[in-house]
Amino acid sequence: MRPRKGVPPVSATGDLNPAQLEAVEHRDGPLLVLAGPGSGKTRVITRRIARLIESGIYPSRILALTFTNKAAREMEERVAGLMPGSRVWVSTFHRFCAQLLRRYGQAVGLQPNFSILDSSDQGALIREVLSEQNIDSSHFSPGKLLGRISKSKSRLQSAEEFAREVLDGRQGNYFDQVVARVYQNYQDLLLRANSVDFDDLLCHVGRMLAENDEIRHDLGERYRYILVDEYQDTNFAQYQIVKMLAGSHRNLCVTGDPDQSIYGWRGAELGNILQFEQDFPETRVVRLERNYRSTKVICRAADALIVNNVRRKAKTLFTDNDEGARIESLFFDDQHLEGEGVSTVIRQIAQKEGRPWSDFAIFYRVNALSRPLELALGRHRIPYQVAAGLAFYERAEVKDLLAYFRLISNPADRLAFQRVVNTPVRGIGKTTVARLMDWADQQGIAPLDAARQADQFPGLTRRATLALGRFAEIINRLSMTPFAGVTPLFDELLKQTGYGTGLDKHDEADLQKLANIEELRNAAAQYDQEHAADPTLQGFLENSSLVADLDSVDEASGKVTLMTLHAAKGLEFPVVLIVAVEEGLLPHDRSLRSESPNEIEEERRLMFVGVTRARERLLLTRTWSRDMRGQRMLSAPSRFLEELNLSGRRDGERKSHDSLARHPPTGAGNDRNELPDPNVDDPAMAGNPVAIDEGGPEAIPSEAFVMKAVKPGRTARIPPEKQVSLPNEPVEAPVTVRPEDRAAASAALSRREREALEAKQRRQSKLGGIPNLTTGAALLGAGGTAESTSSNFRVGMTVRHPQLGVGSIVAASGEGKRQTVTVQFPDGSERSFLTQKSPLQPVGLR
Repeated sequence: MRPRKGVPPVSATGDLNPAQLEAVEHRDGPLLVLAGPGSGKTRVITRRIARLIESGIYPSRILALTFTNKAAREMEERVAGLMPGSRVWVSTFHRFCAQLLRRYGQAVGLQPNFSILDSSDQGALIREVLSEQNIDSSHFSPGKLLGRISKSKSRLQSAEEFAREVLDGRQGNYFDQVVARVYQNYQDLLLRANSVDFDDLLCHVGRMLAENDEIRHDLGERYRYILVDEYQDTNFAQYQIVKMLAGSHRNLCVTGDPDQSIYGWRGAELGNILQFEQDFPETRVVRLERNYRSTKVICRAADALIVNNVRRKAKTLFTDNDEGARIESLFFDDQHLEGEGVSTVIRQIAQKEGRPWSDFAIFYRVNALSRPLELALGRHRIPYQVAAGLAFYERAEVKDLLAYFRLISNPADRLAFQRVVNTPVRGIGKTTVARLMDWADQQGIAPLDAARQADQFPGLTRRATLALGRFAEIINRLSMTPFAGVTPLFDELLKQTGYGTGLDKHDEADLQKLANIEELRNAAAQYDQEHAADPTLQGFLENSSLVADLDSVDEASGKVTLMTLHAAKGLEFPVVLIVAVEEGLLPHDRSLRSESPNEIEEERRLMFVGVTRARERLLLTRTWSRDMRGQRMLSAPSRFLEELNLSGRRDGERKSHDSLARHPPTGAGNDRNELPDPNVDDPAMAGNPVAIDEGGPEAIPSEAFVMKAVKPGRTARIPPEKQVSLPNEPVEAPVTVRPEDRAAASAALSRREREALEAKQRRQSKLGGIPNLTTGAALLGAGGTAESTSSNFRVGMTVRHPQLGVGSIVAASGEGKRQTVTVQFPDGSERSFLTQKSPLQPVGLR
């Protein structure tokens, strides 16, 4: 193809900076483009493709590979706009490999019409293998076996090679021995069915290129110029495929950012981009460091964070954008107030600045953190969408458990029966379920009743009959047993059904599922506390249904987006809120327990990705305590908060506290004229929070406030309308945590936070003087406000319940109308009560 004459090159449009232009104009030889966030990476790739075509390269000789269909479509559209009529193959890795196998698949035993199996198909196939080999799937779950096989395939390791390594003793244990047997049979079944799974697409092509010189040479000659986007996310198989395709001509351009490598848990290898210059010594390196997305404040903070990593390619973000608003760090008592505060801030910013809801995004480390946020957004009637996943009550594991509850509550619920009759797997097939449903309809009975009478249905096998009978027995037992709330029923349900026991705590996807199960339990516990006088299963289900149907706001105005930090990769929003920036969550507890520093570095990269999604404003939140794994635990601020340099010391700024409340937070002083100490980072050690003279939101609950970096030269003052006297500091009941958790949290706290906590505990230990009242409701309803009587029930107090007898308070939290206590009774059982409505009576008081 000849170069175009008389037409100015696409690189001459004047909208490329010098680094971008250098990458676009480079033609032959390996090129490494280190592209920071918001640096115009996609523009460089598409302009480079157009420039190659202009220079005389046929479009059919150019191959561009990326990871998502969305990214591939965007690149195709941009290239088509730049070079109309030019058809360049822009594809995802998996689609590219599938097309190669359609043409060359016979080299690995495939016909061109092979099928690609999804995950459920893979599960069914692996279960067939287990059945043939008499391997108990309860001991060797299909998911774990497939995960191990997937890992081997991503290393281009065949079943024979894996089995040989296990046999030679070079790797593995008994589990690997089972995998070796299953892997081989699984692959045999796939080939007999002329099918592949997703990992096979890469593995087959990688092995085909390595073992067939003719095919490798043919493809290398066809694709003379190869461009790979997001190279830091490639696994070993993708790395080998690219390396072999470019081996003869070495015209390989890879674009990526080691600082945004966040998929190590699913096989991505950071070393691929870090060692690119060793693989191709003649590499030309171009750094795209100018950021077009974010403000100067956000770029500086992101840079200050990521320099703490060791495994990276050095670069410095800079931007010509405005200085921008300071990053705000919001602090709350717990996750419920966090949800309320986040919702309030979003509404206030939207109203004050005239922003649509779609300007806002909320990021979190694990999906389970979204529930309090979704509830609060719903209460505030703020429309939202959960991206790259489902809303909390739409997630599979949550729907499964709620379906169990529905069936226990209403045995005639056909849909609930169909969802859970074989979940977890009980050996009751779809055909059996369908035939049972038909028989139930003929007999005019509910499906659950039909399951109880399965032995009367002649068409069922003995195994199916027994399985249906056991399932019906579980539901009957759970529905007939009295429970003192939804939470104990929840625990017994998990015990009876075994739901969740097969999930792997070391797998990222399974961790999300376990966290969702735990969060649903937290929802049940919260319901029990709020309805302590009469918690019912029907009431809990009604609450859950109403929450799931809250989306009644006009969608035309846009929605706030909720997503995990992993899902946020590649996106950007004007206003970003990252919640739960706490040790154990961000960075995740798994990385803290790991012996490898690489785990913490990946968590830091994840935080870096979240920070750099923000264009104009960034807000970070954390809490004093958070309900996790069924217990309330003290939270420690994430190390990343300090690394972000929020105090602005680099710019000589000072930190102040901006009040978002009409009352001071628990633990604050009462002198409204006291300005905060600019050297104190912890709210409990500072004076009352005050308002910055920029003005600020006023409606966040009193348990929340914001720490905001003040612009140089600005002074904090108290607006005249806020200089009012306030009631004495309310006393907060202590949060109950296990001793080992308290010690761990205390060790993670900063010195000032630890001193604040100890001071609060000393104040609480001096409390005394219970008013002469009779019940929890009376304690809160007579003789003063709820705020002034919240300490009347305290840990260690002996109380009497009309039905349950005498017990001792072992835990207390909250205050006023929201105070809850946990009472231990002589039989060892524990019950939680909302003191405002409880019939509890302090022993010895009349």
